[in-house]
Amino acid sequence: MNTVSALVATAAVAAAAITGAGIWAKSQTSPVETDRPAITQQEALQFKERKREMARSSEEWKDKVKDKLDANQMNVCFGAGTEPPFTGKYWDHHEKGHYECTVCGQNLFDSNTKYDSGSGWPSFYDVVEKSNLKLEEDLSLGMRRVEVLCSNCGSHLGHVFEDGPQPTGLRYCINSASLQFVAEDGTRDEAEGGEGQEDTTSEGGQGSGGEY
Repeated sequence: MNTVSALVATAAVAAAAITGAGIWAKSQTSPVETDRPAITQQEALQFKERKREMARSSEEWKDKVKDKLDANQMNVCFGAGTEPPFTGKYWDHHEKGHYECTVCGQNLFDSNTKYDSGSGWPSFYDVVEKSNLKLEEDLSLGMRRVEVLCSNCGSHLGHVFEDGPQPTGLRYCINSASLQFVAEDGTRDEAEGGEGQEDTTSEGGQGSGGEY
């Protein structure tokens, strides 16, 4: 069983995979749309409790960045929201550099691994450092997905799927609102959104552009 399949199979397998090195094994040619067991009531309850614990643990970070981030960013990063496809700042961004967590500044993705997935969200086939991300099984919306979080602050970034290009076969589908771009010369991009911007994200949702 490969990396993302291990997470979406069952909650038990997911928990084991998250803590083991196998979660980062390179994916083979396995489609995203695989048979996934139905979510049990116990799994749903455990997922809700885990989300409540994550929300409590993020209160300190929310307080630190509440004056820095706009409504869209707050909902995406701390409410697991999803920006509409083809609307984020970085979905069609091609400058060379790297992408940091907009909450804490941890380095997450390099522009060399960014590609056009056609989904409408920034997509990467690899990470800068595996330990900089945390993967959790996501049972929201009645689906089994693999959520991608910043390992330092716990900010919601997006989801990872198995339909990416080689050599990893993975697609990290990430919200622009979760990212801060830094160019190769060290120039930092302006913050996503702006003061007083209307929140147009959806809670843990799926847009019309592709699978998120």
